[in-house]
Amino acid sequence: MKKIMSILVVDLLYLTAFHFIIDFLQLGEMIKHFGAYSIAAQIFLEEIPIIALMLLLNHFIWKQKVIFKKYPLGKGLGVSFYTILMFCVAIGAGIYRQVGVGVFIALFVGAISIGLAEEFVFRGLILGHLISKGKSLLFSMIVSSILFACLHLVNIFHQPLLNTFLQVLYVFPLGMFLAAIYIKTNNLMFAIFLHAMQDFAALVFTGGVSSQVTSLSAVLMDYALYLTLTLIILYADSQQIARFKAFLKNIPAQLGERSLPTLAKNKMFRSVSLVVVLVFGIIANFWYVFAITSNVQQALAAGETQPGATPGNLAMGFTIFLSILFYLVVMTFFDYKKSNFCWLLIPVVGGPVFVIIALTKNVRPKFEQKIKRGNQQMIR
Repeated sequence: MKKIMSILVVDLLYLTAFHFIIDFLQLGEMIKHFGAYSIAAQIFLEEIPIIALMLLLNHFIWKQKVIFKKYPLGKGLGVSFYTILMFCVAIGAGIYRQVGVGVFIALFVGAISIGLAEEFVFRGLILGHLISKGKSLLFSMIVSSILFACLHLVNIFHQPLLNTFLQVLYVFPLGMFLAAIYIKTNNLMFAIFLHAMQDFAALVFTGGVSSQVTSLSAVLMDYALYLTLTLIILYADSQQIARFKAFLKNIPAQLGERSLPTLAKNKMFRSVSLVVVLVFGIIANFWYVFAITSNVQQALAAGETQPGATPGNLAMGFTIFLSILFYLVVMTFFDYKKSNFCWLLIPVVGGPVFVIIALTKNVRPKFEQKIKRGNQQMIR
């Protein structure tokens, strides 16, 4: 724990000193002269020194292994889906806000520097150290994510208290998800770019570094999304977890065939689960159609251009969101091929269609397909 404490002390001392120097020398006013580039300039000024400092200290003092192993291109694109999505959101926001190409590139590089600095410290150094010392995977992920979240308390210097509090809550599940990405890929670059594109989209969309998370409902949706994806990743890739631990501990990786839980192999339980998810999804979709129709009629009657955000609308949106997560969980738990995730790209009806196909046994889990192929080979 001494190494973790020293890492945190260095990070906190640097951030405290940085804000003190900025205020004392009134560099904030000087940065404003960069105009549209001021946000990027502020990011560079803060992140580049800490990146260099942490790299040097790790090389000469801490000597913590950080993993950058090669990862298959096809799988890498799948893992990077959310990263690519955030980049597309940033492009759309840049076009909408008419952000210049130069500013867009500057913010992109700035976001990369944020992702590199924070991922190197919290996933590369802290998570890696905990696992290398024999701590459990879940414990290491939770501790590193809590520390990652608490570090954002320093943002209270330049944004409202409520925003800072909600940001700390929101950042914890994001930290868990980033840790899962690092573990799955055995390559910190995937976590760095995912983190960077998340910040990049926010920078382009809002035009600032302050957190825009201002509602508890948004935080709850983030918890549902990131923690579900984290559980899916850890459940589905035991071999990558074994490789990750072995590399950090300097021991041979004990790779065995993935063993599914008994419930995952139970056909009755699988059928019941699929039916429950199907019913939930149908209810969510009917609610969506009814709510949209009702809201549009009310808006037209009131002479408004678009429906307002009401508690009912938020509940409806959260229900649809949960139905999508349920499909993801079912597909993963019962060992269906990951290619079936593509059904969710079809708006509204994709999930229910997949479940109906699965219930009619036109799509089978991977372990059943292996058994069927084995039986066919024995017959031959």
